[in-house]
Amino acid sequence: MKKIIATLSTVCFLSGCSGFLPQSGPMSHQVYSSSVEVKSEKIEPFITIVELNPKITSLLENNFILSVSEFKRDKYSPCLGIGDAVEVIIQEQYPPVLLPVLEKSTAYSIPMQTITEDGAITIPYVGQVVAKGKTVSQLSEEIKSALKGKANNPTVIVRQINADSSYVTVFGAVKESKKVQLGYNTTTILDILAQAGGVVSPVEKTLIQINRADKKISLPLDEIIRNPELNLNIAPKDTITVVFKNQSATVLGATGKNEEIEFEAKGISLNQLLARAGGLNSNLADAKGVFIFRFEDKNTVNRLNIDKVVETQKGIPVVYNLDLSKPESFFTAKNFMVKDGDIVYVATAPSVQYQHFLNLITNTISPIFMIDRLTNK
Repeated sequence: MKKIIATLSTVCFLSGCSGFLPQSGPMSHQVYSSSVEVKSEKIEPFITIVELNPKITSLLENNFILSVSEFKRDKYSPCLGIGDAVEVIIQEQYPPVLLPVLEKSTAYSIPMQTITEDGAITIPYVGQVVAKGKTVSQLSEEIKSALKGKANNPTVIVRQINADSSYVTVFGAVKESKKVQLGYNTTTILDILAQAGGVVSPVEKTLIQINRADKKISLPLDEIIRNPELNLNIAPKDTITVVFKNQSATVLGATGKNEEIEFEAKGISLNQLLARAGGLNSNLADAKGVFIFRFEDKNTVNRLNIDKVVETQKGIPVVYNLDLSKPESFFTAKNFMVKDGDIVYVATAPSVQYQHFLNLITNTISPIFMIDRLTNK
């Protein structure tokens, strides 16, 4: 019987017939076989395998820091822009040279004007004056300079009637979705949220998403409150979306439990997630086969210096692999942050598949062997 089992085992595994055995997912070698790094005529490459190590986790952390730095800007200083309305008052000292004397008044009010697409307004006896990008004081001084020699020691006052160019929009999980005007004391994320009445969702589960032109960044609200460096200055035309969302990752394979695990907006490290899933199953898990499936954006992939990729509408499918059989890998797991929507999969050890096969063969042949022995008697 031992010879029969040994022969069948050899034949079966050499011929690749172990696929009919029960398993919780792909083996480690099967994940790698789908990588764009593997040349195979039978399998269409789809994923990119990235071996996790301290350098990769550092690059991923720096990727977040770089994203934040791209959104950093100086504190907003109120200035005029296209669409803003202004009123200009010109006053001469007596006797007036430029302005007519009306009821002993030497002041002249120019009707309200909206700054045009070319960023200018029109002033009588001067013509067009560029207002875009200037403060009301700077515009007053420029008009005053233009009136020298035309008016008797003029004084110019510019009043801003509205400020359509310096609004930001905030909506989502706030008390009041609205347009908020930026000002000297309203420049940061927290300033804008305060103007909107504050958030209506738990702070630890709230994400702040900022859209600026073609760029976007998401920041956990509790981290913004805790870290002043993340309380970014806002720019005109920014859109702030306050998102209340239960972030989660799915844990599958040879772990203590397979389930979708929710975590806080600030994120969760890989070692924390595995701990919440009951850790690796010591009877089943391949410690070298811990995989994190994720769609990455192109900028992140470029910063990781990955060349061979497959692009999809959702992003670039990347699979991070961690070898937990190495003691130092636990530090890597501690520094690797899991993202919302990630799939963490722990492969089954090859020896477990072999044991399943032996059990199957033994259970099949044992009754036949017993019948043969009883018959021979």
